[in-house]
Amino acid sequence: MSLIILLLNLLQNYFVMNFKIIGLGSNLDLENSLGNELIQIFESHEYNKVHIITAFSSLSAVNGIISLSKENKISDLTIITGIDQKGTSKEALEELLNSTAKSYIFYNPSNIIFHPKIYFFEGIDKIKVIIGSSNLTSQGLFQNMETSICVEVNKNEDLSLIKDLTQNFSSLFDLSDKNLKEISKELIEELSKLDIIPNEIDRKRSYSKSSIREKNNREKIISLFPKRKSAKINQKFKKSKFIESISDIEEDIAEVDFLDNNKEEILVWKSSALKERDLNIPTGKNTNPTGSILLKKGETENIDQRHYFRDEVFNNLDWTKDKTHNHIERALATFKIIIEDNEVGLFTLKLSHNTDIESVTYKQKNSMTNISWGKAKEFIAKPELLGKKIELFKKEDLFILKIN
Repeated sequence: MSLIILLLNLLQNYFVMNFKIIGLGSNLDLENSLGNELIQIFESHEYNKVHIITAFSSLSAVNGIISLSKENKISDLTIITGIDQKGTSKEALEELLNSTAKSYIFYNPSNIIFHPKIYFFEGIDKIKVIIGSSNLTSQGLFQNMETSICVEVNKNEDLSLIKDLTQNFSSLFDLSDKNLKEISKELIEELSKLDIIPNEIDRKRSYSKSSIREKNNREKIISLFPKRKSAKINQKFKKSKFIESISDIEEDIAEVDFLDNNKEEILVWKSSALKERDLNIPTGKNTNPTGSILLKKGETENIDQRHYFRDEVFNNLDWTKDKTHNHIERALATFKIIIEDNEVGLFTLKLSHNTDIESVTYKQKNSMTNISWGKAKEFIAKPELLGKKIELFKKEDLFILKIN
């Protein structure tokens, strides 16, 4: 909060009139998040230069900023992110590397933490600066209780405030700081090997309140501190290379609302011990990564695996015939995937069902239904999951897939 105090003092000194408070407080109905403010700024087309300095970055938020910059033809985008306290993921850095942004990492190996949050926009006629508590993460921009001050200054007015800001952080604006390193593939790999940056799953895990201990004490905790409604994350900041955006589901990294409603989770299937083919891990000439898992009987009793999944588990999905193979039906379903008690995210996965009852597969009573892992594959194809089992729960039209 020291940056906010600094800015308030500067405002008093220079009496800048065009400023406002933004951020989520106790009134969620205001929809007054920094994320929504950033979207409006980008889409205003009034600025061509953007300079972001943030302590932490997540994949979804970086993806949102990059998309906004591309859609609105920002010619000059610079993003500096810290990596302290495992607050920035490897995937977020890779997203920055693969973008057109000039991207840098700031890191100090001492105990001093890099903690600023500055969003600087410059156009032909004016400059807009936002300083506050929100990191470049989807929760920080849309859901956490955060506060920021937004200041707009015309270039023909007194720019003392802007000069004070850029001088205080001069080495981060002119990119001369010795602790700044331009993001590269080699740097990312080295930081990953040194265990300084986590993958996106571990980043979420470290900031999640969904620990086993807390889940076991959930009723007691809620009796002390009641649940609060979460604000919505804009769709632009929910899309990522591994988390599908679903229009009628609002995702919260720490917890998903549908898991906390009064509907019961019903166990509909338990697999046998997972093998290489199930997890798409090729081990030899006879093991091909198909990208999918066949839904077999497993440890679920009294079912016919040829019909059970299509006719009972996934019967309410919108099934359509494949245009090329008329005996194949396709459908999409929403899955929340949890691996060893760690929530990975929400995925829209494709299901396929073979309706040909004259086929050899059917007559041999083999599985006729499969799930394609799609963008979840990078979390599934892990040797450490061999021998574990899947439990599939149904909760209305949503499915929870747990691997333990």
